[in-house]
Amino acid sequence: MADWLPQGMELIPGLALAMGLLTLLAALRWRSGRAGSGREDVADTREIELDGPTDAAGQPYQVDEVDLLTEVDIFIEFGYLGQAAQALRHYVDRLAPHSAKHLQRLTGLYLQTGALDDYGAMLERQHDLALIGREQLEQALEAGLRIERNHLALRVLAEQRLGWDPEAIRLRLGDDAPALEASAAPTAPAQAADVGDLEPCPLRPQTLLQGCAPLFPLNEAEKDAVAALLPAERQARVWLRWQEYTAAAVALEQALALRPDSLSHLLDLLHVHYRQRQLPRYVRVLWQFHLLLDGHGADLKEQLIHAGWLLGVHPALDLLALRPDRSELERIGRSLGLNIASVGSAPQRLPLVTRHAATAELAATDPRAEADAYLSEGQVDMAIHILEQAVLAQPDDAANYPPLLQLYRCQDDSARFQWLLRQLRGHAPRLPLEVSAHLAGFDTEAGPSHRRMLAA
Repeated sequence: MADWLPQGMELIPGLALAMGLLTLLAALRWRSGRAGSGREDVADTREIELDGPTDAAGQPYQVDEVDLLTEVDIFIEFGYLGQAAQALRHYVDRLAPHSAKHLQRLTGLYLQTGALDDYGAMLERQHDLALIGREQLEQALEAGLRIERNHLALRVLAEQRLGWDPEAIRLRLGDDAPALEASAAPTAPAQAADVGDLEPCPLRPQTLLQGCAPLFPLNEAEKDAVAALLPAERQARVWLRWQEYTAAAVALEQALALRPDSLSHLLDLLHVHYRQRQLPRYVRVLWQFHLLLDGHGADLKEQLIHAGWLLGVHPALDLLALRPDRSELERIGRSLGLNIASVGSAPQRLPLVTRHAATAELAATDPRAEADAYLSEGQVDMAIHILEQAVLAQPDDAANYPPLLQLYRCQDDSARFQWLLRQLRGHAPRLPLEVSAHLAGFDTEAGPSHRRMLAA
C-alpha cells in the first residue's frame, strides 16, 4: 500500500517523534536550572542563624528582609516570648510610640513573661496617652497584682492613678488570695500566636479551711496580742465574739472616751453589763443613753428599762420609766454622781501642726523678689507662675510685666503669652497705656521668633 510514496518518506514520523522528545528534555532542564538559581538567590539574601554569632544589637539572629513585626510573630510562633517582647519594644520605641494596638500587645507579652516592672511602665504609658480608661487600668493592675500582690511599682501606680490604698487592694484581691507565680510561657504555636489579644485570667483563691468545727478559745498570748496591737473598737468586737466581757468593757470604755456620742458602743456596753449582771453600771450607761437620745427612741428605752428590772431593783430605773425631760434627766444624773458636761463631748486634742496666718507678710511680699529667688535656684516655671499671679492680681501694676515678658522671650513661649492676654481680658477689660505698650512690644518681637520655631 505504500508503494506510491517516494523513497524515504517512511522515516518522517520517527524523526518528528525524536524532535518532540528532545524539545521536552530541553524544557525540563531549563526549568530545573531556573529553580536552582532562585534558591541560591534566596539563600544569599535571607539568612537566619538562631545559634550563630550575635549581631551588633546583641541578638542571636540575623534577618535582612524580614521586618520587626515579622520577627515578633516568628518569636511568638516558636514560644520565645521574651525575645518577642524585646523586639516589639524596640519597634514601639522607634516607630510606633503612640500605637494602641502594639502597646497593648507589648503589655500582654510582659504580663505573660512576668516582667512586671515593664508591665507597669507600659500601663502608665498607655494611661498617659489616654489609650486606656480607668476600668481597663483597674483590670490590668488587678491582673498584675494577682501575680505578685506586693509588687512595689504596681502598688505605687495603683495608689497614684486609682487611689488604691493597701486596704482597697486587700479587698479587691481577698484576704486569702495567695501570691500567684507567673504562668509558664506557652510552647504551642496555636496558643502563642495571638498573645497580645489574650486577657489574663485571674486564678481563684484556694480554700485553706473547710468545715464547721468550733475554733479554740484565745490563749493568753493571743489575748495579749489583741490588747497590744488592735485599736479599742476592734478589740471590743474580738472580746465580744469570744465572750470576754471584762476585757470588752475596758475596750468599750476606751472607745467611748474617743467617741462619747456613739450609740452602738453604748448598746454594746449595756449588753456587757447585763451579761455580767452589774446593775449599777448598767443604770449609769442607761442614763447616758437616755441623755443622748433625748426624746427619741421611746420603745427602745422601754425595752432597756425592762432588761434592767430583770437584773434587780434600782430607784433610777423607776425614774427613767417615767420618761423624764432633760432637766429631770440631769437631776437623776446628779443623784447618781455623774458628770453631765462630759456626756456627748469628745476630748479636745492638740493639733500636731499649727498654721499661723501671716496675711500682712504675704501682702508685703514683693513678687519680683520672689521670682528672682526662684530664678537663682533654676526654677523658671515657678518664677513665671509667681509673676503671672501678681499680674492677674494687680493688672494695673506695670512693674510686673517686663520681667514676665522677658521670661516668655527666653522660653520662646508665645502660647503662654496668648493665655495671659485672654486672662487679662477677663480680669481687666481696660489696661493702662504703659501696660498695653509692653504687651504690644512683646507681640511684635515674639512674632518672627515664633515663625522661626514653627518653620524648624
